[in-house]
Amino acid sequence: MVSPELLRRFTFFAGFSDEDLKRLAMAGREQAVSTGEVLFAEGNHADNLHFLTEGEVEILNRSGGSKKDIALSSLSAGELLGWSAVIEPNVYTATARVTRPGRVIIFAGAELEKLIGNDRFCSLLMKKIAQVISQRLKDTRIQLLSLSPNAPPDANLK
Repeated sequence: MVSPELLRRFTFFAGFSDEDLKRLAMAGREQAVSTGEVLFAEGNHADNLHFLTEGEVEILNRSGGSKKDIALSSLSAGELLGWSAVIEPNVYTATARVTRPGRVIIFAGAELEKLIGNDRFCSLLMKKIAQVISQRLKDTRIQLLSLSPNAPPDANLK
């Protein structure tokens, strides 16, 4: 369990009721993470939602059929990772590797499923996850444009 007060520190949890925060806190556990540690790997079953409270994590994606990873984005404290744990087919779409040591809160997908039964809670959580996914898609688009030989010089700024 984590403290509801810890959750309140981050804007991601704004809008959740005190009761929601207590339930989330009960469903989460805090864990230290070290540089180089992989929180989850692309293609694996997604069983945990992660929330970064300290440190930095890079999101990596495989380049086509090669075994080379491309860094799509860098995440810092206050960011959500592993949303695939609550979105079917529950398979991680990227790899998350720690680049600066810190701490994460890990929410078991099975525990979150129990909380999602509340329509208001579910609506708010899914709205926030949709915002995260939207930002990650934007990050990916920028990364792809920067790799394109036909991209205008300022393509990565848009």
